[in-house]
Order: sequence, then structure tokens, then C-alpha cells
Amino acid sequence: MEWTTTWEDLLTSYLKPFAGLIGDQRTKKTFGETIKGIIGAGSLICQQIAAQSAELSKGKKGSQRVIRLATGASKQRSELDAEQLTKRLREVAVQESWSKHQKRNCG
Repeated sequence: MEWTTTWEDLLTSYLKPFAGLIGDQRTKKTFGETIKGIIGAGSLICQQIAAQSAELSKGKKGSQRVIRLATGASKQRSELDAEQLTKRLREVAVQESWSKHQKRNCG
């Protein structure tokens, strides 16, 4: 995957808030390149996710469905708001954690 100037500009602005945490140029460069790698590996991760799903692995483009869902480009049937979705995931995780805690201490 070739990195384009447009993405570089977006990456630079994305990394700005972290600049104060990084003391030297070598670490700054390593951090930036690591983030590039994570973003670049996203499609590979989506392929791995799709491969673990019986439904998504049936088709040739299961990973594309995962990518569209993750990027918010999947709006044919319903709109997912990332902020609301992650909020709900956190709420469910807290509820499950609390439930397990109560079972251990009360049951």
C-alpha cells in the first residue's frame, strides 16, 4: 500500500496532539511510522475478522463489508453512529462486569 501526500497531511494533523508527549525526533518518527502501519494493516485485520465469520467468509468481499461498517460507509440499511455504538458497547461491558462481580460476591 503506497502512502499518499493527502494521507500524510491528515496523519500529521492527527499526530499533533501527541507531539508534546514525545521528546526526541527518533521516537517521533517511530511513533508516526507505527501509526501508519496500523492504518495500513487495517484491511488485513478486516480480512482476518471476515475469515472468522461463517457469514462473511462465504462471499468474496467479506472484508469489504467489515471495512464499510468500520468506516461508516455502510448506510444502505441503517446508520451507525460510532460514538453511540462505542458508548453502548462500554455500557454493556460495565453491566456484564458488574453482574460477574455481584455473582462472585453474593452468590
